[in-house]
Amino acid sequence: MRTSDFPGAKDNNALRLLGARIALSRGRFDAAREALDVYVTAGGMPVSKVSGFLPRAELNLREGKLPAAEADARQALSIAQAAQGGIPFSNRTGLAWLMLGRVLAAQGEADRAHHAFESAISHLSKTVDAQHPMLKLARELAT
Repeated sequence: MRTSDFPGAKDNNALRLLGARIALSRGRFDAAREALDVYVTAGGMPVSKVSGFLPRAELNLREGKLPAAEADARQALSIAQAAQGGIPFSNRTGLAWLMLGRVLAAQGEADRAHHAFESAISHLSKTVDAQHPMLKLARELAT
């Protein structure tokens, strides 16, 4: 049986993700990691996994686990790009590029990070409000 065969399973996974984000924001990294690991391995639509891989990349970045952070950011980017389905721009793809850029910058890969930030700006500027905090962050980091 799949998780989706059980009533409320989708809601439980959404609550798990919310709990992970709260734990991450409060610096409770062990609780965040546990919830995120379950979230990204649970059943469901692949595109929803972007919502798990990005905070897990953030967690790995904060903990200095840069190879794991890069792997999660690249996984999120791959899923987001595949989900675009011919649409030229996606906010999910932009957020994944932004995370990847932050990881690359932390690894000292300035040129590759700049490319990622420019890609994030390209996607986000066409999919979110001009004052969106992630778009503003991408622009700041690209300079």
